[in-house]
Amino acid sequence: MRPLILIAATALLAACEGGFTPPQDGEEQTWRYTAYSTSGSAVVSGTFQVRAEGRDFTGSWATVLLEPNAEVGPQVGTGELRGSWDIEGQSIHFDMNPGWADNNVFLVGTPEGDGLRGTWSHSTLLGHRTGGGFVARRTD
Repeated sequence: MRPLILIAATALLAACEGGFTPPQDGEEQTWRYTAYSTSGSAVVSGTFQVRAEGRDFTGSWATVLLEPNAEVGPQVGTGELRGSWDIEGQSIHFDMNPGWADNNVFLVGTPEGDGLRGTWSHSTLLGHRTGGGFVARRTD
């Protein structure tokens, strides 16, 4: 019975890991990004160009609004991003508007398959404005 449990646990762990590989130091990756509203409809789509610098990331994004009048904050058009990979927590944090003191979009994602799944939030000095889910998948 124990060998069967060990095999099942190993298979489950491998399925959860699913091949996600964060960029290694100096490596550049392109990711396809889709943001969803709280109701689950796609509201923003585009790409991230990400370069790793140790556990930190720098890069740029280019996106389009998919749902007219959707409240998504400043994540439409182009911009730069910064982030970090938390190896212990197995999560990635991105700031789509680094250097801004107000009106920011933040992403927090965890590995899923060959990409990331997580949440985005639009925050201002007055607090949380809106948010939803997102997925990001490597394209290269």
